[in-house]
Amino acid sequence: MTTFVSICEVGPRDGLQIAKTRMTTEAKVRWIQSLAAAGVKEIEVGSFVPPRVIPQLSDTPEVVAQVLATIPGLTVQALAPNLRGVQNAYHAGVHKISIPVSVSDGHSPASGPARISTSPLPISFIPRLPPPADPSGRFLTQAERDGH
Repeated sequence: MTTFVSICEVGPRDGLQIAKTRMTTEAKVRWIQSLAAAGVKEIEVGSFVPPRVIPQLSDTPEVVAQVLATIPGLTVQALAPNLRGVQNAYHAGVHKISIPVSVSDGHSPASGPARISTSPLPISFIPRLPPPADPSGRFLTQAERDGH
């Protein structure tokens, strides 16, 4: 059995979502490029949420596009708390999508509007998404996307 550890830097998403001011798209991309140049292989670059919810991350689609175009070999991840966010992340071309799941009603309102006891499992829609294709149009398996 092979064991491995996967490390994903989340600073460009987690650190900026609580910032009082907005960092420019160009500065975010430079930060992510610096992290990648230092050897970080997987970075959560933003969140696909409505701009009114987290205005600091409203440029996530642009950040994703620039990072995908300028950093070969980087695994680009984004957070998406709902179906629309997952669809937007998927269509933006991210390699991985982080979906927050709360296990208590006490935590759930802080992470989203739904209560655990009254909401459907938030990841139940994932199997309905088509697998992403590589540039040639061929569909990739999850193992291929993960480099295994």
